Amino acid sequence: MGGNINGVLIGKQIKALRNEKGVTQEELASFLGISYQAVSKWENGATAPDIQLLPELSVYFGVTIDELFKLTNEDKLKRIDSLIENERYISEEKFLETEKFLLDLLKEDRKSSKALYLLAELYNHKGDRAKETAAEYAIKDFKTALDKQEKPRYPEMAEALAQAYEIKKEYDKAIEANKEKLKILKEDYGILNGELVDEALREIKRLKAEIRS
Repeated sequence: MGGNINGVLIGKQIKALRNEKGVTQEELASFLGISYQAVSKWENGATAPDIQLLPELSVYFGVTIDELFKLTNEDKLKRIDSLIENERYISEEKFLETEKFLLDLLKEDRKSSKALYLLAELYNHKGDRAKETAAEYAIKDFKTALDKQEKPRYPEMAEALAQAYEIKKEYDKAIEANKEKLKILKEDYGILNGELVDEALREIKRLKAEIRS
């Protein structure tokens, strides 16, 4: 079983284990029968150890082969940061796994500002996705109800539809829903001015500003 290991994360773990053991690159290299330059390249991420060396490395450091690939807490925090920033939807399994890691980390160090920040961001991310999902269902229901209403229609239904569109950041549709509210006020109630009209106009103006920003 030969060949090189893909990835360079193992190099960071080897360096951490070597420092923990208190040995030099030369001492590790001597045990493995290789040059210290090879060890240096692993730890710098330039190369990875040959797969045949993994059993010897695990024996030397007193860890399992799986533990040689273990990410440091710093690496895990970076991955979580990237996950929250780049993934629109996080699976429930991944959410629970990430939450557990952050909570466990905070048990070890309650002052870990990075863990606290990422835990808050994780919960905010889940909340935002929940609101979006709720908005999707609400849009279907509100549109159906609005289309089927007999006169006089309820302007609140158009207002609720506008809010649901805004949650999904569909600002053009939110503007149209507010315009529908103005239409209902005019055609069904004869209301051409006043707070209800002004409120809808303010919302249209605000949403247009959101589009431009």
